[in-house]
Amino acid sequence: MIEPDVPADEAARLAVLRSLDLLDTEREERFDRITRLAAQVMGVPMCVISLIDHDRQWFKSSVGMNVDATERRVSFCGHTILGTAPFIVEDAAADERFHDNPLVACAPNIRFYAGVPIENGGHHIGALCVLDTRPRTFTDDDTATLRGFVELVEHEVRQIDTQRLREMIDRTASALRRSERLHQSVVDAMSDGIVVQDASGAIIGHNPAASVLLGLSPDEMAGRTSTDPRWRAVDADGRAFPGMEHPSMVTLATGRRCEQVLMGIHTPDAELRWLS
Repeated sequence: MIEPDVPADEAARLAVLRSLDLLDTEREERFDRITRLAAQVMGVPMCVISLIDHDRQWFKSSVGMNVDATERRVSFCGHTILGTAPFIVEDAAADERFHDNPLVACAPNIRFYAGVPIENGGHHIGALCVLDTRPRTFTDDDTATLRGFVELVEHEVRQIDTQRLREMIDRTASALRRSERLHQSVVDAMSDGIVVQDASGAIIGHNPAASVLLGLSPDEMAGRTSTDPRWRAVDADGRAFPGMEHPSMVTLATGRRCEQVLMGIHTPDAELRWLS
């Protein structure tokens, strides 16, 4: 018996396979209908969707097999994933690679095998194969038919991959929303006034403390810019404080931090309030 070689991309291949979370999962009708139909159309007693793990081949779906897995070293599908072309053994008993293979010499007594690799993410994660207990010939039409069934399997695997991605995105978005709510709770509880401004300097967000310190209602705050003359801003000496020298406008214009600035602003009822 000749054991299958290990593919050059083995580490990446196994990573892709395991990322799908298909190994050791329950049977699924989406795959079972493919193996049933393939066995019927190809006129064989056995059909398997196998996933090639590190040291075993595990059957996601099977027809005519009474086991869920076999050792990888005795698997035919282990040979199939090494190339892109169909792997065909018309009479295993007469093939020096398989004549003493336990799957040939004992149950299920495989004599004929034809498999095509299942590709996902640029790697062969397993194979779809049809098997018989008697020798068979395999025509070009048979090959085209088997490839068609493999495309159905690959489509279902991609659907699962897409579903996993959507679930991951949903989990990430949910975690981000929780983080944002926590962040907002912390900001809202602070006694320091915090204001968020867009690139033009317009206020697009603030915490309750900022509204109190600036003497403006949330509606009055929304959209007001740092250069708005209604601030009637003054410096420590009482001189007019130019809007473009406002620390937020300096930061927006230069990208530099602007700190330790003392500025007075007037509330709508003409009260002068000092801000640091």
